[in-house]
Amino acid sequence: MTDATDPLLDTTVSCRECGRGETLIWGPQRNAALASRQLCFSCDHWYMHIQMDAGENKDRFVIVERTHYLMAPETGNMRGFGGRAFAIRFHDGREVVSRNLWCQGQIPAHFISRMPDNAVFA
Repeated sequence: MTDATDPLLDTTVSCRECGRGETLIWGPQRNAALASRQLCFSCDHWYMHIQMDAGENKDRFVIVERTHYLMAPETGNMRGFGGRAFAIRFHDGREVVSRNLWCQGQIPAHFISRMPDNAVFA
């Protein structure tokens, strides 16, 4: 939903990651964040995951063949991939089975050096 009082509405930001120009249409808070970080919506998504993977998601993120996943708690009725079991072998030696794996998408080429594969599906 757009806000006509948003001073950044419909301004264009040049993304410092991919170089793409993006018109800000995401609402006052998101527009301000993207403008201050000089990121497009897509690159902001990946930038956020880099930060969270180093912090709160340190033991829960999975990158296999350039695709980013998060393991969520094994509770509740709503499960990623419908609750299908995924056997995951991390490069650090950990082996886990998750029945609540969520996919964030394929990592763009310009983020791969900062988000290398850390696991394989066993």
